[in-house]
Amino acid sequence: MIDMKKIFSFNTGLPYYINHLIIALLIGILFFNFMVGAAFYAGREIRDWEKIGEFDHKGFWFPVIGCIVLQVLKFFLFN
Repeated sequence: MIDMKKIFSFNTGLPYYINHLIIALLIGILFFNFMVGAAFYAGREIRDWEKIGEFDHKGFWFPVIGCIVLQVLKFFLFN
């Protein structure tokens, strides 16, 4: 059985927000739509904000902006 906790505790030795970016990009590659990765991390950070009460800007913006930029590039390169 796949252990999702292990997948999302992915650690490259880089800062956590870079790891979040990598996971969001992998999600985008899997679905060939980077907005899916952006939506996943946007929802995750908003949920954490509601639970914890602090908004994590790096955890939100790195994956979301990275995925949006790649989605725009994909649009212009493959259309």
